[in-house]
Amino acid sequence: MKTVTFAILEGNQEKYNEIEILLAKMDGVERALIDLNDGDLKVEFNEVIIDTSQVKQAIESQGSIIKEIKE
Repeated sequence: MKTVTFAILEGNQEKYNEIEILLAKMDGVERALIDLNDGDLKVEFNEVIIDTSQVKQAIESQGSIIKEIKE
């Protein structure tokens, strides 16, 4: 398992919920939780099934801008 934190630039509760739901449905993603205070999204996933770039693309497909990725 790998855990990566994506710092998301601005957002709201509804947008955060959409991102969490989308990621939870993806094969290989075990957990996706957003800290509502700072917009940090922690994603735990199986590197054999999915990689960081695929998770990043999914987040950006929801219209969110990622300002930093911490691996």
